[in-house]
Order: sequence, then C-alpha cells, then structure tokens
Amino acid sequence: MGSKLLRSVLALLALSLPTVSSAAVQILDSAGTNKLAVNANGGASTVCGTSTRATYIASASGLATTAAFSLDIQAGSSKGFKLLKWCVGSSNATAAAAGTIVVQRRTAAPTGGATAVAEQTASGTGGAIDKMDPADGAFTGTVTVTPTLGTAGAVIDQVGLQIGIVATGAGSTPFVCQDYTVSGAPKLPTVSAGTANGISILAPASGTGGLAAGSITAWIIEE
Repeated sequence: MGSKLLRSVLALLALSLPTVSSAAVQILDSAGTNKLAVNANGGASTVCGTSTRATYIASASGLATTAAFSLDIQAGSSKGFKLLKWCVGSSNATAAAAGTIVVQRRTAAPTGGATAVAEQTASGTGGAIDKMDPADGAFTGTVTVTPTLGTAGAVIDQVGLQIGIVATGAGSTPFVCQDYTVSGAPKLPTVSAGTANGISILAPASGTGGLAAGSITAWIIEE
C-alpha cells in the first residue's frame, strides 16, 4: 500500500513540475565556442561557432623563412584575451632541418616589425587583425609581425617542425596547427589586460633557400 501511495505522489509531483524547453538550456564547452543542443530526434548534438564573445583572427603571409618569423599579440589596456588556436606554414630549404615552433608569454611590448591592420583588405606580410563577426568592436590590443620580441615569459607550448628540401621536395614541410579548444581542455592560454602582457608565436628559420612562403594565423577571444 505504501509503495502505491509513493508512486502516486511522485506522479503528481512530475505533473506539477514545469517543462524545460531545450532552447532554454545552453551547455557551452570550456572555450565558449560550441554549444550542446537537442536535435529533432531528441538526441544531443554539438552546434559549433555559437559563442557571443568577440573573436578575431590575426594573420600574416608571404613571410621570409630564411630567418625566424613571428606573430606577437599584445593585450589592450582594459581587456585581455584567450588564445584559441594557431597555425604556422613554412617552406622547404636547400637542406633538410629540424626546428621548433614556440608559443611563449611576453612581459614587455615588442619593438619594430609590421603592425597588423584592423579589417585588412589585402593579404601579405603586413598582417591583419580581423573580426569574426562584423558586429563586434575592433580588437583593442596590438598585433605585430616579426618584431624584436619583448621580454620572454613562460613557454606555453613547443611543437616540432621538419624542414624539407626544395630541390627534391623530400620531407615536405608540413602546415602545423594547434587547437586548444579540443579534448575538453580545462583552460585556454590566457593573457590579462595590460599593454605589457602578450603572447608570441615564433616559427624557426627554414635556412638557406627557404621561400617567402611563411604564414602564421592565430584565433583569439578578447574579454
């Protein structure tokens, strides 16, 4: 008798609870860029690119690879940023070589180099810092292409890069990317607000015979 009464009470409670629409619940990943949603069949699916945070792409191409090249991103005075992912392209050279791409904090602003242009309309070595969503404001920090880098801080990441041979194409140089939003990363590389706070992505020199084919791209969220 007691179990029947309990089932009746639970049934009444279930009827009295409000229905929660799937549209009213949003589950975002750690980067805030992808959302878990309920599809038409009642199953869970991932909807990519739903973040409302201001997101930017910093990039440069056609860079000389006979020497090291880099992209330096400095926070604005009132907003910091998070590094979502980056990609580096390089060139084969006269001789095969091994190098390392280094992602590192910078505790002082760089000097020299080319300052990337906001909403750049032409590709090239000068660099661009462009909005993913035209409705967002401009990035408040600065992006510089192959400057004299500022004071080195902690090394965040290191990725090996093999340089192939131009004449034969042997060991062709790969296009290397690192995505910090995958595998449920608990936190993204984060830079606090302040004009002496930044991150650099430094690509190694291909060496003699390297073509002007270097490129660096970084995706960042400003907040």
